[in-house]
Amino acid sequence: MYRATIKNRISRIDQANVQMKINEWSKVYNEDSFFFRSHSDQEEEKVHANDLGERESSINVTKLEDELDEEVLLTNEWGEQNKKLVFVHQTALQQWPLRLYGNHICLLDTTYKTTRYALPLFFLAVKTNVNYQVVGSFVIEDETVRAINEALEVISKWTPD
Repeated sequence: MYRATIKNRISRIDQANVQMKINEWSKVYNEDSFFFRSHSDQEEEKVHANDLGERESSINVTKLEDELDEEVLLTNEWGEQNKKLVFVHQTALQQWPLRLYGNHICLLDTTYKTTRYALPLFFLAVKTNVNYQVVGSFVIEDETVRAINEALEVISKWTPD
């Protein structure tokens, strides 16, 4: 089974495979909605003290690097959400119950550790007149309020009413 799985991969990079599968699904299921942003390495974004100009004393360089690291952490925490992995999916059939029942109550259900990556999978569900029905799903890199909000906003744009 492992050999068959490897043989069917298009790329050795999983994020590239996801992007290619989304392109394939978009053609087959043209009424469904997909949003994917791959993870980009945030270490590339760090600014080193040498890039800002040479400092004469190593104490100043160390102090500057510490300040920059603190600044980068704050920027990444609040301003660099666009570097994180996000995958959001909603079928055309899921939009109808969201429109009909979504104004009453929406629930989030999460699963963890279902893949080899530690990425939480969220299901957006609504209570219908019969049971609960999934009306969208998303995978995010970090389980933060900001990341969850971004994914929910994507679904909200697809079903604005």
